[in-house]
Amino acid sequence: MTREQFYSIQSWFEQYIEQFYSNDPAFQRNIELKRDHSRRVWKNAADLGKSIPLEQNDQLIIETAGLLHDVGRFEQFRRYGTFSDKKSVNHAWLGVEVLKEKDILENLEEYERDEIYTAIFHHNRKEIPQDKDERQLTFIKLLRDSDKLDIWRLVTDYYCGNGETNNTLQLDLPDKPEINRKNIEDLLNGRLVDLRNLDTLNDFKLLQIGWVYDLNFPRSYEIMQEKGYLNKIFDSLPDTEELKQVKEKIKEYLEAQTSENKA
Repeated sequence: MTREQFYSIQSWFEQYIEQFYSNDPAFQRNIELKRDHSRRVWKNAADLGKSIPLEQNDQLIIETAGLLHDVGRFEQFRRYGTFSDKKSVNHAWLGVEVLKEKDILENLEEYERDEIYTAIFHHNRKEIPQDKDERQLTFIKLLRDSDKLDIWRLVTDYYCGNGETNNTLQLDLPDKPEINRKNIEDLLNGRLVDLRNLDTLNDFKLLQIGWVYDLNFPRSYEIMQEKGYLNKIFDSLPDTEELKQVKEKIKEYLEAQTSENKA
C-alpha cells in the first residue's frame, strides 16, 4: 500500500460523508461529531503504529483502518437516528458492508483489504477474537486502542462542559443517579462492563472506565494517563463508597501496568 493510495481513500471518505450533511443543526452536529472522531482516530492510529514501530506498509494499513473504522456510523444515524448499536445495527458490520459495496479498497492487495476489514469489524467487540493471526491481532488491538483514546477525549469534554445535552452521544441513556450493580462487580473483578447492563448514563461511564482493562500498548496507557481521562470520568460520577472501591481497583491496575511497561 502506498501513501498515494491512502490519500485517495481519504479523499473518498471526505466526499462520502458530505452526502449526509443536513440543514438540521442537531443532525449535522452528530454527523460532524463522527467525522471529526474518525479523523482523530486516524491520527491516534498513526501515533500508536509509530510507537511499536510498524513497517511503512503496515503503518498505512492501520491508518486506513483508523480513518474508516466508523464509516458505518453515518448510514446508521441516517437510518435509525441513533448511535446505539443495541437499538439499531452493529455499526462495525455496517461499515464493512459500506466499504465492500463502494469497493473503495479495490486497488489494494487482497490481504491488505482483509486486514482492514477485520480490524474494523472487531473494533467495537467486547473481547478480542482468539482465532486471528499475529498480524491481524496487532491491527485489531491498535484500532481498538486508537478508538478508545478519542472516545475518552470526547466524553470527558462532554462531561466536563456546560454545553447542551446530546442524547445521541449518551446513547439515549437517561442521566439518573442509579448504577447497575453488575457493572460495579465487573470492574471490581477486572472485567469489561457488558453493554446489555447499561441502564443509565452512569452505567455508560463505568463501561468507559472499564476500557482500561482492554488497552494493549504502552503508548496508549501513556496518553490516557497524561490526559487524565479516567479521573475526569470518576469526577462526573456520584461520590459513593462503591465507586471509591472501583477507583482504587483501577488505580492498582494502572500502577501494575505502568511497572510492567517500564520493565
